[in-house]
Amino acid sequence: MGFLKDFIGQFNSIASEYVIRIGIALVALVIGYIAIKILRAFSFKVMEKLKVDPTLESFLKSASVLMYYIVMFMIVLTIAGVPSTYFAGMLVGLGTAIGFGLKDEFGTVSNGIIILMTKPFKVGDEIKVGDYSGKVVDIQLFQTVIRTYDNLNVIISNANIISGGIVKLSDNKTRRQEMIIGVSYEDDMLKVKSVLTKILESNPLILQTPEPLVAMSSYEESAINFIIRFWTKQPDYEKAKFSVNEAIKISFDKENISIPYPKQDITIKTDSLASLLPAGNKS
Repeated sequence: MGFLKDFIGQFNSIASEYVIRIGIALVALVIGYIAIKILRAFSFKVMEKLKVDPTLESFLKSASVLMYYIVMFMIVLTIAGVPSTYFAGMLVGLGTAIGFGLKDEFGTVSNGIIILMTKPFKVGDEIKVGDYSGKVVDIQLFQTVIRTYDNLNVIISNANIISGGIVKLSDNKTRRQEMIIGVSYEDDMLKVKSVLTKILESNPLILQTPEPLVAMSSYEESAINFIIRFWTKQPDYEKAKFSVNEAIKISFDKENISIPYPKQDITIKTDSLASLLPAGNKS
């Protein structure tokens, strides 16, 4: 009976000790949560005052918050009585599991870090990735958000951006356009060239330096193709394209220049047709 009493006494002592530890740990968890909110707000204000680059700021915010939570949970577990040696084993096991399960995601994160460090583009730049073009509104560890010209937010994996290549649209102040215009073989080629040249010279959106180009480019089955090349300011790129298309149709109609379209000629032999008719219907 004495042994049982000693065991119960030791159990109660240990249990009460751990209950106290867990209680303190819960209090520390609440305090830590409040402290993280204060630290988060403070660090964000510091970044704003230091005028950190918007591209890097997004990464630093997410990384700092993650670090705060990791430190808080380690402190809480230590207060609760979890030996520090368990942390090492837990981190090794967790790291191994995550390494196998999220190897693709780690690749994406590394690509995100590359983008943030090398800065091939930044928030506010206009870029083209694959089939999407628009303004970069956010760069995160896993993904980049592009706002397209029709006001849609497209989320693209950083791995796809690095592997697929990036076209920067806003680096230079001017851009060149190239258009192919087909005309009929019956039209006067010199007249066509003159009309196209006047269209490019009279358009206020088209730069005259470098000089626009109008040239015959190829012979097709039902058309002769002219190539036109011209430069515009970056913001006028789309407007110039639409206005030139409209001016070409109006000018060609006015000058009786035809824009060919696909057509087929069908020839019917009367002798072959007569052979298919009944004998009484032949005439």
